[in-house]
Amino acid sequence: MKEIETMRKKLEEQESFLQSVLEGIGEGVVVVDRDFKIIRANKGYCSQVKMGCDEIIGKHCYEVSHHRDKPCYENGEECSVKEAFETGSSHRIIHTHFDKENKPIYIETVSYPLKNESGRIVSAIEVLTDVTGRFGLEKNLKEKVKELEEFYDMAVGRELRMVELKEEIERLRENLKKHKNL
Repeated sequence: MKEIETMRKKLEEQESFLQSVLEGIGEGVVVVDRDFKIIRANKGYCSQVKMGCDEIIGKHCYEVSHHRDKPCYENGEECSVKEAFETGSSHRIIHTHFDKENKPIYIETVSYPLKNESGRIVSAIEVLTDVTGRFGLEKNLKEKVKELEEFYDMAVGRELRMVELKEEIERLRENLKKHKNL
């Protein structure tokens, strides 16, 4: 009986340690089974999607993240979890997820396969980093670069036109001189 109590206590300590690790990671973390159901989520992920962890556990990841009734890869999107299941290695992508209010969130996801004792992949851990701010900055930067390129093209075009006009004025002066000398 004492052995069972000792094992139970060790199991609780391991569970507590695992939960501390998951919560200590500043990013969103979920564990997804082969049916794409969320079997574990940390507070970082719950905060990203603006839902309580109790609302998330047992739901499909695509229901929570994409507000869809089928996996994202069936809609033509890349899925890091699916890749982890299929290849047995980690996979990284940028995804558009949606929070509870259906507001888009740009997420970098990295999925890692989790294997059982016999080496079979039974689930995947997915680390989700909100890159919405970075995505917005990159979009603004691309717009500014485009504006600068357009301005450059306009300025160079104008400069070339000015050179052509100067050359035309010079030709006209030469012709005028020739006609005055006649």
